[in-house]
Amino acid sequence: MVLVLLTVISLVSGATLRASLSAEQITLNVRLENLAREAAHIGLRHCEDALLQITPAFTVHPAPLPSEVARWTLWSSWHGSHVLAHTVPAAAMSSADSAYVPASRPQCLLETHPAHPELITVTARGFSPDHQADSAGRTTQGATAWVQSTVHRCLPGSAGCPTATSPQLESRVWRALLNPPAP
Repeated sequence: MVLVLLTVISLVSGATLRASLSAEQITLNVRLENLAREAAHIGLRHCEDALLQITPAFTVHPAPLPSEVARWTLWSSWHGSHVLAHTVPAAAMSSADSAYVPASRPQCLLETHPAHPELITVTARGFSPDHQADSAGRTTQGATAWVQSTVHRCLPGSAGCPTATSPQLESRVWRALLNPPAP
């Protein structure tokens, strides 16, 4: 009777241990996804801030022709020998509170929206601190998050912004990308 009771207690404690380890792994995965999303937002804000200059610090790619697809949808814009995406500098990732800079820094891409030249589509991707990728750019460990915004860039002297004295971002529509480009 004691041996049967001991066996039952062992099985129950093993199942409880396994359930707690699964819950811990789920919590870790959610944390990594949140960190990747925060990194993507840093990339998004970094590119949006560049639009506040008369001449942005990085290239604003022209709108695609009707027969072309948007540059942000092409994997080659993000990885490979002809990358168009801008990588956020390490200085923009650290602060007075923390000098930590992840190994894989966020990237962002600016593209004129096909509907209007003052609308800019900003796409960014961020990585979790443990992110690793293979030679093709596929994530092998960690998490990757993609976000996108469309901003109305108001330039001084333009018809839509006659009172602007410096570039301004008038409106912003944000969304998470559920189907980002893939290798």
